[in-house]
Amino acid sequence: MLRQVVILALLLLFGIAPLSAQSSAQDWRKAKRKINKVLDYLKDNYVDEVPLDKVVESALSATLDELDPHTRYLPRKEMEQMYERLRSQFAGIGTSYILYHDTLIVRRVVSGSPAARHGLLYNDRIIGIDSRSIRDIAPDSIRDLLRGRSGTTVTLDIERRSDSTHRSITIEREVIESPSISIATILKDSIAYIGIESFARTTGQEVRRALATLEGYNSLILDLRGNAGGVLTSVVDICGLFLDKGDIIVSTEGRCEREHYHRASRRGEYTDLPLVVLIDEQSASASEILAGAIQDHDRGVIIGRTSYGKGLVQRLINLGDGDGMTVTRARYKTPSGRIIQRPYSVGNRSDYINDRSRYNHPDLIAHDTTMVYRTLRQGRKVYGGGGITPDIYVAAKVGDANSYIGYALRNNVITEVTVELFDRISCNDFYSAYPTPRSYADGFMLDSISQSVIKRLIPDSLATPEEKLILHEMIRSAMAKDLYNEEAYLALSMRFDDVLMRAIEYLTSNSTE
Repeated sequence: MLRQVVILALLLLFGIAPLSAQSSAQDWRKAKRKINKVLDYLKDNYVDEVPLDKVVESALSATLDELDPHTRYLPRKEMEQMYERLRSQFAGIGTSYILYHDTLIVRRVVSGSPAARHGLLYNDRIIGIDSRSIRDIAPDSIRDLLRGRSGTTVTLDIERRSDSTHRSITIEREVIESPSISIATILKDSIAYIGIESFARTTGQEVRRALATLEGYNSLILDLRGNAGGVLTSVVDICGLFLDKGDIIVSTEGRCEREHYHRASRRGEYTDLPLVVLIDEQSASASEILAGAIQDHDRGVIIGRTSYGKGLVQRLINLGDGDGMTVTRARYKTPSGRIIQRPYSVGNRSDYINDRSRYNHPDLIAHDTTMVYRTLRQGRKVYGGGGITPDIYVAAKVGDANSYIGYALRNNVITEVTVELFDRISCNDFYSAYPTPRSYADGFMLDSISQSVIKRLIPDSLATPEEKLILHEMIRSAMAKDLYNEEAYLALSMRFDDVLMRAIEYLTSNSTE
């Protein structure tokens, strides 16, 4: 009862009207008086001391869960993480890691970071943080212990099994820049390729800089696969590079906000550059705005799989004591007027999150016939109300969890193999043997012990020669990404990337027509 009372009080406090009908101002005043009376009585007469902070936090979370799937409460920790993503920087030591059998395994060390200067290497085990064993630390607390204010220190216990050493090091945290572009390079046939992991405040500048720095390209692939979105202004900035002055990029419309249009402020520098945008099931929000604008203006071709379908405008609200909330204020619409947001039932977050219909072939997705639109220049048919449907659909290669590759992914075979390998081989010795990505790609092959690890973890009867080769290359690619960089990963993995290869094929064939 207490929780329900506080939920209603919070609804009133934040001015969230009941979804069934709009109440009059008099109804709101009457409800507020009633809630205040109940709360005052509980404060003065409840049998025990009311744990107000805990009750309010859980009640606020439950309240927002009753609204749309993207309006939610953010505890202090999540609020800080949100700001980090938007700023594209954080204070830490400069490593990425995985939790593996009750210990942390270093997967990447940022060049020039505090961790790099203290000699941390790929596959080092972090077995303790500030004199506490990793086994005694809750997994969701590890990140907070490694990060902190710039200038503060953290002490790590490090084990390196390849040379049987153990040491304790104290590292001073620094601000770590986290670029939102993972890679910008030139592929074969003079095709520029830019992978955008997220949209931060700096992403527009990063894309402009990449396009200005790359040389000799005659077409472009923007890879938004796995990009869950971010800052709208960066998307507007990037779209403006490819559209004409005045072209609509996106519009927003809501009950409390009149329709507002975001347009290209001037003719873009790359309006004639052939363009392909790659999307998948995890491309959401800002990624969908960019893909939708390019598609609606017939400015480029969208290749991949149907996007996530998150088209609600969020406002980040700081509640004053470190925590906050995201509140939906409006809906995004693409230039042709179609809604990006896929359907949801109010208060039913679980079904929405677990809905996997977007993973189906576009022809098998039930499209609302009232949401059929036409692109603005060529009049092609496009659909609203369910994410962005690609112009060229490429099915996922690994769909069956019981296949050889699916089994390998489900059982973390790549991690098991690489951990086993670098427990036997010193990372420094490995770099001596393969000092560059090129020497690695040409010379490194999995040894017999690594092959035996694979056989131990996956029934050999599931495999075909082609699948064994694919898994081998997946392992080599994953290692290249962590040991070298994204470009090394791309060089090894792209021939198994059906979406990327289809994009290259499209740009190559159309450039010769």
